[in-house]
Amino acid sequence: MRNGAMKLRQWLLCGLLACAHAQAAVPEIPRFRIMDAAQGLPSTTITALARDRQGYLWIATLDGLARYDGVGFRVWRHDPADPESLPSNVLQFVHVDTQDRLWIAAESSGLTMLDAARRQFRHYRMGNTPGMHSDEVFAITTVGDAVWFGGYGSGLCRLGPDGTVTRFDAGGGAPGTLPSKHILALERDGRGGVWIGTLAGLAHHDGKAITRVALPVAASPLVYSVTLDGERTWVGTSAGVFVREPDGRWTTPPWSAMFARPNALMALVNDGSGEYWLATQGGLWRTQGQGTPVPVARDSDDPDAGPLVQAVLRQPDGALWAGLPMRGLGYLRSDWRRIAALSPAQGFGGGIYQGMAPARAGGVWLTSTLGAVQRIDTATGRLTPLPWRRELLKRRHPRSLLEDDRGQLWVGLQQGLMRIGIADGALMHWTADGGPDAVPTLGRVEWLVQTGDGSIWLSTLDGELQRRDAVTGRVLDRITAESGHGLTATDIETLRVGPDGTLWLAGTQGLLRWEPSLRRLQPVPGMDPGRIFSFVFQGPDVVWVHRLTGLESWRRTPSGWVREQTLTPAAGVPAVESTGLQIDAGNRLWLATRRGMFRISPASAQVRSFGVRDGLSSQEFNDRALLLADDGVLVGGAADGSLVLLDTRYPDLPARPPNLVIDALQVTRDGL
Repeated sequence: MRNGAMKLRQWLLCGLLACAHAQAAVPEIPRFRIMDAAQGLPSTTITALARDRQGYLWIATLDGLARYDGVGFRVWRHDPADPESLPSNVLQFVHVDTQDRLWIAAESSGLTMLDAARRQFRHYRMGNTPGMHSDEVFAITTVGDAVWFGGYGSGLCRLGPDGTVTRFDAGGGAPGTLPSKHILALERDGRGGVWIGTLAGLAHHDGKAITRVALPVAASPLVYSVTLDGERTWVGTSAGVFVREPDGRWTTPPWSAMFARPNALMALVNDGSGEYWLATQGGLWRTQGQGTPVPVARDSDDPDAGPLVQAVLRQPDGALWAGLPMRGLGYLRSDWRRIAALSPAQGFGGGIYQGMAPARAGGVWLTSTLGAVQRIDTATGRLTPLPWRRELLKRRHPRSLLEDDRGQLWVGLQQGLMRIGIADGALMHWTADGGPDAVPTLGRVEWLVQTGDGSIWLSTLDGELQRRDAVTGRVLDRITAESGHGLTATDIETLRVGPDGTLWLAGTQGLLRWEPSLRRLQPVPGMDPGRIFSFVFQGPDVVWVHRLTGLESWRRTPSGWVREQTLTPAAGVPAVESTGLQIDAGNRLWLATRRGMFRISPASAQVRSFGVRDGLSSQEFNDRALLLADDGVLVGGAADGSLVLLDTRYPDLPARPPNLVIDALQVTRDGL
């Protein structure tokens, strides 16, 4: 019935009946993992979601019934040669009853039941089931062993365990009748009754009789959804959203009018923290207490850009499933608040973020390949641009940043170095002009640090180090592979200031330390030579280094440094070049790579990876773009231009053993 009731239902849902059209320390930016046709989803238009006793997710779509088992999809479709198959591919609802049977509403096909063994469909239609007055079913629920259903022109129907259908119809204004014979929503009330949403208002069946229930608006609006949330009942209507309290009073959320037609509420779930996910005619939204709900899971900031979302479902562990039209089936982990991946939707469109440094006023300084220099508040994601020299910086391609102890911002450029007064914009600029304080001609400035004596150190891509006076900017030491300062290789991977306030350097020569009395880089005594990509200090006497062979911890002793622990690829540490290494307040290591972020707990030798499945938009982290802020937020720049904020203090989810289900057995004999 391509031009019939299915279109009518979509018409109703889209509002065309109208005459006119755990708190984390990072911003809350839910990022869904999307599954679509490439993973086996039959259609990106999802009309309903349900979960059975085994934990399978059932998805009603416009091209068949799908079951997701956590790995892949199994799909049931109509077979013209099999009258016992699914009667239509266009599905309007799916519901799991108390016996774990599936009840399916297919276009113009009445009611279909798939048994608990998932072997056989049984069809209930006007032609074979007395009492049914319509084959268009839009809503299904169960109370005990009875199945309640309704749709276009059907009235309210009860299918008893014996197969008998009892029908309740509209009767004008007569008491005990429905306000309309067209049903869009049904919800059991937890006390043996059923809430009924119709085209002309709300009604309730208490197990004995029907009562019309007046909503707190003058007219009787179209009711799109009814959702039981504990003792409260949420009702989505053409006039907005209303809540029936346990004592029978109606309350109206302050944002109710936002969700009147043509943005009416189609489905709602509590997220477990007192906030709600709202599936509406205008997309998916999330509440913010009494504040204005915000749109989520959309690619545009346009408030009218969201398509009709009909189905959301929350798992027992708090994870969320949502049907996202034109995109697919969306999955949001229950620990999604741990990570915020900031993209152009949040104002981040300034190229690739590489340079970053702590800001004395709070937050983190950022710079990108397109020249933007900004300070980000890691708690809110709010960006504050540097008010000075913006056009000049844009043309100079800044690469690295440092705010010194005098509140001056040093900016390493593609070819040059700047120092800008944050308060007044006062500028000093050094170029590759060949003078005594010039930067190298061919080297872009990749690292900037300030040591305990106040010196500013920089390193460049061609392997030169410079130590400069923080006040005058004058070059105090110029160190190259030929200068005799102990640097013999030009591959500089990481610069850090050690607990002793001096410069430490990692690269092809291993780990080196600047000895001020000798004005020379010295190998760390006792430590194995060989290339080191990243390193981080754990207190004054322990340093962790990362090589291709894994992570090593070294402890300072009176006779030199001694290796204490090694974590190799056999323990889960990836054999890949790292792009950064940090250590959090719990002494857990965070290793950034082009394969994702890895959290390593040395005490237990446990390795946990973070990638796109955890909410990252890219798991390729840029070189030198990893910083741990004072509030425990890890800031990282990714290859797709996004900025990652990861709360290292966010608690892990409790371990939940998965259900063991034998779905099928295959036997072979003699290799056949």
